[in-house]
Amino acid sequence: MKSMFTAGLAKMHMIVEMAGAHSPVQLPDPNSPFYVYVQPSNLFNMMQPTSVNDYTLVLLDVKGENRELSVMASGAGGSQMGPDPQHTVSFANTKIADGIYKVTPRAALAPGEYCFASSVNGQPLYMSGGRVWDFGISNPSK
Repeated sequence: MKSMFTAGLAKMHMIVEMAGAHSPVQLPDPNSPFYVYVQPSNLFNMMQPTSVNDYTLVLLDVKGENRELSVMASGAGGSQMGPDPQHTVSFANTKIADGIYKVTPRAALAPGEYCFASSVNGQPLYMSGGRVWDFGISNPSK
């Protein structure tokens, strides 16, 4: 994964690029649940997500042989920090135990490439050293 700046006439974007057009993790079920583990904030994990709300589920753009996640856009009309809201996917979470959450998309995921992107202390992914966990939803008809 690498971050890069792309500059256009109207906007500047910061993009996280993931190698390969498809994640090695392909799920056949568009309603797959996920499990998120977080630890309470302390001196030793200040740069780790400490809440399930520190995660965003995002539909990735596939460009050639890579997948892209826009994490910042800026231009004359203003700026947007974090993933493009048009690509974010709403999810519900259920607390299983302290620090363990079951995360389920609110609607079935369409076939495509996705990731959970983390932020830390409300800072955007590119400023916090956040991470992404990528996966794909495979097309069952293939």
